[in-house]
Amino acid sequence: MITRRLNYNDLDKIDELIDLRWKQVHKKRSSTHNITLKKRIREYILLSNNIDNNKNIEGLGQVFGCFDDEGFLISFLTQKFWEKMPIHYLGNMTVRPKVSNLYNIESIGLGKCWDDAVKFAESNKFYQWYWITEIRGWNKREEEWFKNSSAFKKYHIFIDSMYHKDEVGKFKYQNMMLGEEGIANTTVAIKYAILKPKFLHNMFQQKGYLKDDFIPIQYSNIDEEQIIYKETNDFNEIVKVTKDESNMLVEKEYYQKNFPDIAEGEHKHFGAYKNEKLIGTSSMIKYYDNEDNKNKIYHLWSWTQPNYRRKKIWLNLMKIKANYAKQNNWCEDTTLNIVAVSKEDNRYKNIGWSKAYEIDKTYKEKSLKKTIWYSLWKNYKNI
Repeated sequence: MITRRLNYNDLDKIDELIDLRWKQVHKKRSSTHNITLKKRIREYILLSNNIDNNKNIEGLGQVFGCFDDEGFLISFLTQKFWEKMPIHYLGNMTVRPKVSNLYNIESIGLGKCWDDAVKFAESNKFYQWYWITEIRGWNKREEEWFKNSSAFKKYHIFIDSMYHKDEVGKFKYQNMMLGEEGIANTTVAIKYAILKPKFLHNMFQQKGYLKDDFIPIQYSNIDEEQIIYKETNDFNEIVKVTKDESNMLVEKEYYQKNFPDIAEGEHKHFGAYKNEKLIGTSSMIKYYDNEDNKNKIYHLWSWTQPNYRRKKIWLNLMKIKANYAKQNNWCEDTTLNIVAVSKEDNRYKNIGWSKAYEIDKTYKEKSLKKTIWYSLWKNYKNI
């Protein structure tokens, strides 16, 4: 794939993509925004003439597009630089139908287009940008952008405002972003991004404005907010980070040999990530106990990197698991939740679980001394 700034020679390809896209749009709703969009593209391409050599880019605009290996334009977005303030707006993201869904920004090239636009803005001392996004699929969208766009990793992301369908923008700049006559055509969020202080500090330091190194004093009380909690399917990642943890079992063979009902259950793994590195993990299994003829939940393990312990990561992972169980109807009020942990681990006691019994086992010449804790779902679900 090739991404680059679009020009007048690309107008036919741009129009063709818009026409294809609007055939889909018209199946769902009446819209003449395609006409507005074509006019806007021409305006921004005109504004981009000689933009690389222009010392003042206030009020200018440009269009970035992605071409596949056969030369077809598969996506584009626009960038407009505000006047009087060093802010730019990224919008009008348009994707060729049937290439991929809008979530997969890497395969459709929008991630690279976005990065190119932000890099150009930074070279002209624009360190803040706005854009608009649908609420539908919020978490998935965030995950894909952070995974496939270097710009998102460098910026703090904030919510500016939200609008339900048919609501009119309250302010002029919001009207501009809402598109068709300043009216939202679905529930949307207007968001903005600001370059993280460390990057901006280092940038000014390199230019000779600052001599002192960046010290993140402002982050001292919000460390927990920077940790991302999510479901993960990468079992090998969990094995890798926990392999040296004493008295902890992650080998599937152990459960297949000693607890076949648990081994055959539905496994779910959850992780706490900071700077894209796994710093905590907790797993659970929904299984059918053939002796009791009941569904049960076995909490497979819980681990937190030593440097991040006593920061509520374990508790937050327990809450994530409880939310998953609620949303997916895993439990009835009397469903038994159980866990086996080290004898000195009293965290489950602290959240109201009861002690059942203790076990001593040997596995691969490793002595395993465990305490079994349990809770009924009705007592655990509101953690």
